[in-house]
Amino acid sequence: MDDSFLIRKYCNEGDGDAAIELLKQYERPLYQYIWQMLQQQQDCEDVMQETFRKALRALPDYREENHFKSWLFRIGRNEAVDIIRRRRRTIVAEAPEEYLGGVQDIVSLPGARELIEERESVQALMRAIALLPEKEKEVVAM
Repeated sequence: MDDSFLIRKYCNEGDGDAAIELLKQYERPLYQYIWQMLQQQQDCEDVMQETFRKALRALPDYREENHFKSWLFRIGRNEAVDIIRRRRRTIVAEAPEEYLGGVQDIVSLPGARELIEERESVQALMRAIALLPEKEKEVVAM
């Protein structure tokens, strides 16, 4: 059946079967789209559930000049992006403790402090040279 017909039937008559039929049409392609982004079954299932929940809640406000499929997939994409952001936050929150020991080992190597100070001095010198007029840069380059 036509998306517009099913949307009107759900919104105007409260026909839950129309909503289910509407969402079932897009279940498989939406899952494949979400899978490409997340590639984890549990996350995909969570996104699908949340996408359908939000779509049903927002369906009465849906504007028919938009394509329903695009509208639904945008909701799914936004949900998937939220999952990806949460993953990144988790990784960043766990990373410092994991790598701190390795960084301390490197910094404590003999000569490491001097090497760091020398690199900082060279960077400061390069910044100062960049501020010079062109003729003076040529002199420094010689």
